[in-house]
Amino acid sequence: MVLVAFFVIGFAYSASAGVAPDEDGDAIPDVLDKCKMDSRNSVAPSTCDTDCDGYGNVCDADFNQNGSVNPIDFSDFFIPVFKGFASATHGEDMNCNGVVNPIDFSDFFIPKFKGANGGSVSGPSGLSCAGTPGCGCGGCLSCHDCASGNQACVNGACGGCTSDDQCCAPRVCVFGSCDLIIPP
Repeated sequence: MVLVAFFVIGFAYSASAGVAPDEDGDAIPDVLDKCKMDSRNSVAPSTCDTDCDGYGNVCDADFNQNGSVNPIDFSDFFIPVFKGFASATHGEDMNCNGVVNPIDFSDFFIPKFKGANGGSVSGPSGLSCAGTPGCGCGGCLSCHDCASGNQACVNGACGGCTSDDQCCAPRVCVFGSCDLIIPP
């Protein structure tokens, strides 16, 4: 009888937990969404983040990483790639279809430049590491995706831990790394 009561209480509790917030309705929970106000990043290849800064290409026209989308991003980065003088290494292929063309400019760059969908800055991203090099390129969903559990999965990126719950049990967080502690 007691076991049944715990099951019923546990089921009722989990049922009331609700669905994770998803501001743009793209089925990517906000905490994992690299473009949480733009649902166009929900299906590959549009989920890409070429410059690995935690902002998906769809909402990241800040190609020089200076914190704003401005004419320098257009003249020094977008135009050379658009004209074929450089390769798209900073996210200039904003819809990630393999070519930089007028669609990247009109549908993605211009709205960010004019301040639509979160302003004339990248994002917004749900990843707490957004704006830092390497953010979100680990592609993890849990610690099991990160070097056999030796690293933590924090906001979609494999890396250092800050708490034990980010590590795969029985590993614990020791000075930023998930380590196996064997009792004496």
